[in-house]
Amino acid sequence: MGEKTVDMTKGSILPKMIRFALPVLLGMLFQRIYNFVDVYIVGRYLGDEALAAVSIAGGAMYLLFSIMMGLTTGVSVVVSQYYGGGNEKKVTETFVSSIYVAVVSTLIITIAGLIGARPLLRILQTSNDLIDQATVYLMVVFAGAVGTMLYNWISAVLRSLGNSVVPLVFLIISSVLNVILDIVFVVWIPMGVAGAAFATVLAQLLSGIGCLVYAWKILPILQFTKEELRCDRELVKQMLIYGVPTGLQMSIISVSDMTLQAMVNTYGTALIVAYGVCIKVEGVGWEMAEAIGTSLGTFTGQNVGANHLDRVKQGVRCAYLMNAVCYGIFCPVIWFFARPIMEAFTGNPESIRYGVEYMKIFSCFFFVGGILVVYHNILRSAGDVTITVLMGVSEIITRIGCTFLFTAVFGYYGLWWVSPLTWCCAMLVGCVRYYSGKWKKKVQLQRGESKPKMEYRYYEIPAGSPVLALLGDKWVQNYGREIDYLHFHNHLEVGFCYYGEGTVTFKEEDLPFDGNMFTVVPKNFPHTTTSTGDSISYWEWLFIDADKFLREVYKDNPRMAQKVIDRVNKRAHFVRVQDKPQIGALVQQIIVCMRERKEFYLEEVKGLTLAFLLQVARWNREEAEKAEFEAGNTSLITPAIDYISECCDRPIKVEELAAMCHISETHLRRVFHECMQMSPVEYINWVRIRTACGELKRTNDTVGDIAVRCGFSTLSTFNRNFHRIMGISPQQWRKDPEHFERKLLNCDIIAKKGW
Repeated sequence: MGEKTVDMTKGSILPKMIRFALPVLLGMLFQRIYNFVDVYIVGRYLGDEALAAVSIAGGAMYLLFSIMMGLTTGVSVVVSQYYGGGNEKKVTETFVSSIYVAVVSTLIITIAGLIGARPLLRILQTSNDLIDQATVYLMVVFAGAVGTMLYNWISAVLRSLGNSVVPLVFLIISSVLNVILDIVFVVWIPMGVAGAAFATVLAQLLSGIGCLVYAWKILPILQFTKEELRCDRELVKQMLIYGVPTGLQMSIISVSDMTLQAMVNTYGTALIVAYGVCIKVEGVGWEMAEAIGTSLGTFTGQNVGANHLDRVKQGVRCAYLMNAVCYGIFCPVIWFFARPIMEAFTGNPESIRYGVEYMKIFSCFFFVGGILVVYHNILRSAGDVTITVLMGVSEIITRIGCTFLFTAVFGYYGLWWVSPLTWCCAMLVGCVRYYSGKWKKKVQLQRGESKPKMEYRYYEIPAGSPVLALLGDKWVQNYGREIDYLHFHNHLEVGFCYYGEGTVTFKEEDLPFDGNMFTVVPKNFPHTTTSTGDSISYWEWLFIDADKFLREVYKDNPRMAQKVIDRVNKRAHFVRVQDKPQIGALVQQIIVCMRERKEFYLEEVKGLTLAFLLQVARWNREEAEKAEFEAGNTSLITPAIDYISECCDRPIKVEELAAMCHISETHLRRVFHECMQMSPVEYINWVRIRTACGELKRTNDTVGDIAVRCGFSTLSTFNRNFHRIMGISPQQWRKDPEHFERKLLNCDIIAKKGW
């Protein structure tokens, strides 16, 4: 059955979208066969009145089922986004929570359908000679709504994972059964329209069961234990955020369709039959649009989850191309073969004439409907569900308004122009929204609602001490019980493990620990410690405000201070003492000093801490690091250095710096070159670039905005200086995997004071 799941965030776009869309299209065509078989058998064996009754029931049925389809769409969007983002745990949890959504919605739809079938048909102005048969058909369909929901729910989940083949396979099997059951329950056993409805319901139930068995047995990502069978309210909320507006939009469209159907019903059986057949043929065209749209929707959902918005735009262009090819073939076929198509379903000459008129009109506009579906799916899957409701509102206003206006002016012929104009209006709304780019803001909003949890644990270093030591029996414990999220600190963390076993997690990597090991974790680095099972581990911890301490040590040489700080905070380490005996010994010495607190211990700790930090800085040194200066006595130019550090975002003139230092400009330049091994202007740019580096790591702001905030008048000047000092472009530097602080931007942070 092909690939179990398909990652659409990588590789060529058009081939993947075509491979996904083709099974969807075939599946929809086979689903359409259900209806065609019903129409054909009902029309041939039960007569035109029964055919008209089934046609009328179809509109009422879609109104309630649109809610169901909207909710399955919500499930699909959430699953595809989590799958695209690589969060398989959330995919499983979403699938489990969607079970509750599916069960509750099915019960509501079934009850509402059984109670409201006949009143709804009355609203549609169904004639007395048709209402009984239409009611029977609807009652059977709604009684079997569980089959419809089961198939559409499971197939939506499978498609969101990139698998469109499996739903097709089971739908083909059930299609064959539907044909057989139609013959059995309509022709052999004269059950009337109830037989046709029962055949369709039973076939859908079987296809749904087949998909469910496959999902459970074959896909590990959808498997869960009895303990995991619980409803996550936040995930349900996400599904409803997407699904309810989509269902509302579909319901609105359905109401507008019913208004048109109600007007058609006033013109007699011949027009009803013609319209019913044309709707079936029109539906084939919609199947192509929906196949392309479903492919684009899954593609969009996965790439939104992976934050590949440029790739989403490429997917839309591919959808345009696929629509052009499909409707370049479909529309001419409908135009030239309208009469033979009508004759295949009815022998009534009047119905044939009406149907040919309508087919030739809508075939000229169907490409607009295809583009409309493209915008529906891109905007919905990106999280911009409100605009899809507005598109639905534009449809109902246009359809209802045109229905009454055109029939008043042109009679029944005006009805044939209602749908094409409706498609055009809704398409324009979607087009304006898409090209405005505002849907991207919705992407960020929706992503924000599903950020992973992370904890910020902050500590205060005692006054006069460079180190906060967490020592003693309190730290003999089981670590990480019932904690499934990472945390980070405001200071450098050093941990020493005496005994125990478990794992230390650095970002997404789990590393096993046991005794005589130590960690060095920079500030803002996501991590956690977890003991194995119920085992007890003994750790002791040191927290060092490395930035403040090193700036005090190198107060006359801020560049040297920054160099060591950058080195220390470069990466995290987790090693055995025997692998780094010098550094391990320093960690143990600091712990002993802080525990015993002998005379002059603070002075000793400061010396040991400096030695430790310098060892870590050497440890983190890059192989290709450029030669760096060793500054001399900077006391003469300290006022200038301090001013540059504080005001680097402002225009700075060398003569102003000289005045601050009470020396001539020439003397300032000479002293700067001797002490800093660079000119004042070069040093200003160096400070600005270092500030920009911090902004690039800590924010998602554009490079242009950061350049302005850091004192550069133009982006080109910033880029040139950045490349000269850092060796790469700002964009490349920002993507460096060592910039672990950027992970924090995508998390929901909760703060907690330590100790």
